[in-house]
Amino acid sequence: VHIIEFEAYGELNQGFGKKPSPSNQTIFSEKKLNETSEKYSLSVYPNPSKYGNPIKLAIQLQKNESAIVEVFDINGKRVANKEFDLKKGFNEVEMPTNYFSVGMLIVKVDIQGEVISKKIFLE
Repeated sequence: VHIIEFEAYGELNQGFGKKPSPSNQTIFSEKKLNETSEKYSLSVYPNPSKYGNPIKLAIQLQKNESAIVEVFDINGKRVANKEFDLKKGFNEVEMPTNYFSVGMLIVKVDIQGEVISKKIFLE
């Protein structure tokens, strides 16, 4: 999974032949999201999931950590964002699906900068 982040600064200039100034350049970076991690393991189920039933995330940790869980639709729009305080060992958390559109979703979990993403299908 590749998510491209970009930021635009300044005003849009439609003129041709003009040199871009630092105030109107577009800056972007590409980040590859992992599907594995050395710090923790992640399972997302059931897959496929039924609309209205929660998506469950099983997270195995080596120590107590805080996790940020984000869910994105196929267009890259974030449709959910929640933070969880997790304990060392096995943790199971749920994300409700009644606010999502059916189709492919990307579940992204960030624990102390270590990011894992998983695809899940909502029907």
